[in-house]
Parts: sequence; C-alpha cells; structure tokens
Amino acid sequence: MERPTFSEHWHRISRLTARLRSDAQVTRQRTHGERWWVVRDPGTNGFVRISEPAWGFVGLLDGRRTVAEAWERACERFGDDAPTQTEAIQALAQLYTANLLLSDLPGDARALFERAGKRRKRQVSQGMMGFLFFRVPLFDPNDLLGRWLPIGGLAFTAFGFMAWCVLVLLGMNAIVQDWQRFASGVWDVLAFENLALLYVAIAGVKFLHELGHGFACRKFGRVEGTGGQVHTLGVMFLVFVPIPYVDASSAWGLRSKWRRAAIGAAGMYVELAVAAVAAMVWAGTSSGVVNSIAYNIVFVAGVTTILFNANPLLRYDGYYILSDLIEIPNMQQRGSRELHHWVKRLVWGVRNSVGVARTGLERAFLLVFACLSGPYRIFVGLVIALFVSQSIPFVGVVIALATLVVFLVVPVGRFLAHLFTSHEIERERGRALVTTGVILGAVVVAVAGVPVARWATIDGVVEPRVQSPVYAREAGFLEWVRVSGEHVIEGETLGRLEHRGLLEERASVLGELNEARALYDAALAEDAARAAIVAGRVAALRERLEALDERVRMLEMSAIVGGRWYAPDVDERTGAYVQRGEPVGMVYSDGDFVLRGVVLQNEAGAVLGQFAMHGALAAEARSAAMSGKVIRASLVEAAPVGVRGRRDGFVDVGAGSDGDEGEERRFEVKFEIEDDAPNWMRAGMSVKVRVRLEREPLGVQWSRALWQLLLRRSGGEV
Repeated sequence: MERPTFSEHWHRISRLTARLRSDAQVTRQRTHGERWWVVRDPGTNGFVRISEPAWGFVGLLDGRRTVAEAWERACERFGDDAPTQTEAIQALAQLYTANLLLSDLPGDARALFERAGKRRKRQVSQGMMGFLFFRVPLFDPNDLLGRWLPIGGLAFTAFGFMAWCVLVLLGMNAIVQDWQRFASGVWDVLAFENLALLYVAIAGVKFLHELGHGFACRKFGRVEGTGGQVHTLGVMFLVFVPIPYVDASSAWGLRSKWRRAAIGAAGMYVELAVAAVAAMVWAGTSSGVVNSIAYNIVFVAGVTTILFNANPLLRYDGYYILSDLIEIPNMQQRGSRELHHWVKRLVWGVRNSVGVARTGLERAFLLVFACLSGPYRIFVGLVIALFVSQSIPFVGVVIALATLVVFLVVPVGRFLAHLFTSHEIERERGRALVTTGVILGAVVVAVAGVPVARWATIDGVVEPRVQSPVYAREAGFLEWVRVSGEHVIEGETLGRLEHRGLLEERASVLGELNEARALYDAALAEDAARAAIVAGRVAALRERLEALDERVRMLEMSAIVGGRWYAPDVDERTGAYVQRGEPVGMVYSDGDFVLRGVVLQNEAGAVLGQFAMHGALAAEARSAAMSGKVIRASLVEAAPVGVRGRRDGFVDVGAGSDGDEGEERRFEVKFEIEDDAPNWMRAGMSVKVRVRLEREPLGVQWSRALWQLLLRRSGGEV
C-alpha cells in the first residue's frame, strides 16, 4: 500500500501542542500479528483504535511538545514503520472527534462543547435517517447485572455450554419428531389474528437476548479486568415495533477477540436456548394459548436470528462477530472508504489517494463486503415495507420511501456533493465529471435501452393427455379404494362404497317379493283372477329389486379404460361420505403428458399477447422433485378459466371468470411437451414453467413489475 510521507495539510497542525485526556482508558490488542491500542472515553463509552506506531506518536504528546517535534521523534524511533504525516493527522482527528484530545487551540473548551453539540446533532440526524431503526435509552443496568452475575454468568462457563448443547439437541429433536405439523404452521404465524402473540414472543425473546449480551459483557470484562461496563438499556423501534436493547460496546476494550466474539454471539446463544425450551413445550402441549406462544417463540428465535442477527451484511450481531473473528473493525465504513479509494484512483485518476486496507486479502474482502452490504440493506428494507403494507398500506409506502431515501438517495447525494466540491479531486475534477457521466450514461442506456432476455414463470402441473375421470355413481361411505399409482385394466374394480340403507331396502324388497311369489303360487291353484292381481305386484317388486340391484352394483367403481389409477387423497377420504356424481379419481394413460397451469390477469398480458401474435411460445419446465431436469415445451392453448366447462384434472384453477367482481381473472394455459416424456415424469407432478417472451430492457421490466405490485396492494386503484 502506498504511504506518502508528507501531507500538504501538515503546516496547519505542526506547531500545535496537545495531550490525551487524563481519564482516557487505554487497552492493548493484537490483530493479524500487529499491536493496536484502543482508547476509551469513559464518559461517552466511545472508542478509538490506533496502530502501535501511531500510538508511539500520540504518546509523545505531553502538552508541551509540538506535533511536529513528536512526529520527528516517532520517525527516529520507528523508522519506516513510523506514521506518515497523513496518518498522524488521522490519529489526531480521531482522538479530537472523540473528545479524547486536549489541545492549545484558542477557545479549546468552547470548541469541545461545540464539538459535542455537533455530535449530538449528528446523532439526532442519524436517528432521523434511521427512520426504520431508532433507539431510546431508558436506564443504566450496570449495577443490576453485576448483582445477578453469579447466576447469569453461569451460562458462559464450560458447564453452562454443555447444558446449552444438550438443551438445543433436545429442542431440535422435538421439532424433527413432529416436523410436518411444525412446517404447516409457519404461514399462520403471519396471520393478523396472531400478531399480538407474535409481538409478545418478540418482546420476550429479545429482552432475554439483550440480557445475554449484558451478562456476557460483564462476565468477560471481569475475567480480563476491564470491567465490561453496560450502562445503557433501552428500546429500539424496529419498524415501529419496540424491542429492548443494551449497549455492550465496552466489549471493544477486551484484548481477546474470542471473548469479544462471544459477547456478540451471547444474544443468539440465549435465544437458541429459549427456542429449544419453547420447542419442547410446543411438542408436549395441545392447541391453545401456551402452544401458540411456544410456536411463536421458536419462529422468532429462528427467523430473526437468520435474517437479521446472524447476517453480517446488516450491522447486528453477525456483523460484529465476523469483524472480531477476522480482525477487521469498522467493516462497513472501511469498505465504503476502500471502494471510494479505488473509484478515485482508477476512474478519476487521483494518484495520491490512499486506501484503508493493509493487505491484498483485506482489500478484496472490504471491496466485496461494500458491494454486497448496501444492496442487501435496501432489499431488507423493501421486503419489510412490502410485509407491513399488507396490513397497513400507507405505513408500508412510507417505509419503502424512507428506505430508498436513507440507503439510495442520501448516499448518491453525498457522492455528487463530493464530486463537485471536494478539494481532494480539484485537479482531476474534469476527468472525474466526464468519467462519472460516461459511466452513469452507460448504465442508463443499458437499463433503459438494451433488450435482455425476458421470461414469465407459471406454476404448472403434469397432466395425462387422455384421462378418464371416475365418479361415484351412487352415494355412500367410501369403504376402500385402490392405491394411487397402480396399473389397472379395463373393468377392474377401483373401489367400493358402503350404503347400509340401500342394502336394507333391497333386503326388505326381496322379502316382499318372496312373499308375493308365495301368494301368487297359492292363488294360481284357487283363483285365476286373484292370481293375476298378485302377478302384477310380483312384477312391480321384481322391477324394483332389479333397480336396487343396479344401485348396489354401482357402489363398486370400475375402470372404463386401462391405464394408471390416480387418487392422491385416498387415505384422507377413506370412510368419508361421497355424494353421487362426486369425482373419486381418474385412470390415465402412461407416457403421454401435457403441462397445464394458471396465469393471473396481471401476468397474462405479455404471455397471451405474444401467444396471439406468434401462435406458440417456447417454454422450459423444471420440477423441484427432479432438480436439474429440464423439459422443453411450447404454449399451444390459452383461455379464461371457466370457458372450457367442467374439468376434473390436476390443476387447481381457483375461481372462474364469472366469480366475484373484485377477484382477479385467471387464464388456463396448456403446454405441449416437445420431446418424448421422460420416464421419471408422473401425473400430478408440480413444475415451474418458464415461458420465453420477447426481449425487453430491464428498466421496462422493472417498471412494469413495480406497477403491478402497486395495483395488487391498492386493490387496482392507483
């Protein structure tokens, strides 16, 4: 890394005298084999991290020696490793900004207060910018945590860790043993009627999460003798939802990176233990309030930990854990500075720009992190806005706008301000403006004017071309049905219904017929006229018995054609009452399939428009059950649902075109498989069908998707 020795700003500070504040606390740390010094302000709990050569320079500032004299002595002591003038200025600026440096500037005390006031204003500004996430301090929990540390600290001992492992394994086993029931309830968590229980779970879990950070900080602080102070407990509003938090930033003063990482992970450590207990409670209780709360706790501890706390791209626990373990502090800020450095150096031609990375590996990591974290924060903000808009549309729109302003508009504004006003690029401003304009123009042209591949994805299902639905020809209880998927021949019995009333009626009629026949035989020998009357009754009873026999035969369902029997819900329906004419299953021919799917109206315009224009559209289908397998197909038929009349196929078409006026219209589409059907294909198999559409610029595609999203959220009124 290039380190220019001299700075053009040196003359501004070289004659100043300065010294550290007497109450500043200093801790030594080792990072990547290098020694660093962490200076803490006990009043504000702020930290400054300084390299050993820079600390050697700062340590020479005693309030009498000038900055220039201290720097010259540092150069004599450290040689080539001594801080450059730029690095010395940066170290002094860090200490000065953190109120850790006392200097002989005129009106120093007044400047100190002004500086503190500016920082408070900046914090308020950041609170306004952090519209989605802002904090309100409540009280100092340090003494309370210290009194309970003998109990709370047990979780962070070897015995506590072993108990934690056993607890988590038991919790995982409880979920695995009843996985189907657990997975089926995930979407119910987000239902409106569950929101109250969900918030109770969030508040309780997050309170224990923050206690974990607090106890761990106090525990490991005492181990190292740094105190591990925790002076703030408050409420953070996460998208208007109040959640507890503690300020455990004193962990920065610990020398061991493993202990610092352990403090960062302590909250998730406690969450997983709580989730394990909740999982066992959920598995051992029946439906009710306790069962629901336990399920919500497991959901909160799992989902929020993965999406937020454990994710290093957001500045939560995972970010600080990774920062400590790889020994790269301030990853977000330093990543942005490193990315900006390479833009200035390679694009704008600022040769004296100096990056913050000390090694090639650190440089690569910071650049990748900077490129990923910004877009991911925008993505998370928009997903939250989309979720909130389902219940509170206006608030969702406000959150979306705030996300774009905070993470997109403001950074772009700062970038442009730097581009037009920075003294650092004054000599290369012309090149910077031209290259930036060219790059932005190229991006605009690429997004708005260059057509790219475009696909529409449709949920579909495999259907046989020839299928013979099997209906219940008589009402009754489903006594038994053949196993779905078996091969059957024409006339083979597929199932049987039970109708005791019908059988009892047949037995009664048969008894009456036998009695009438006996009367007929007796009357035939005695009275021919009476025998003729009885003969009419015998004939009527025989016809009635034949009709009942036919109904009894219809209790059995037989295959009209040979093929494969399909009845996916046979286990659930066995023993259930079946109405006459109700479908039970179907027989279909193997090896000759088509694909069918349903397209919603807001997605159908492009698909059906190009289908009408070209007569057929190329498509690709993939099945989740056979990952990597691709089926080539063509869209050959499309019509509004309900136009074809009754269909008892494999596709759930939903409401017909004549449904409620407010419902979205649906279109049923059919795809022909171009090659022979693969041998792994089965009727009823779900597939994702991608229809190739005409190429369009990304800007057109994104604007259409946004417009359709707004239409759906507003009920079609935009």
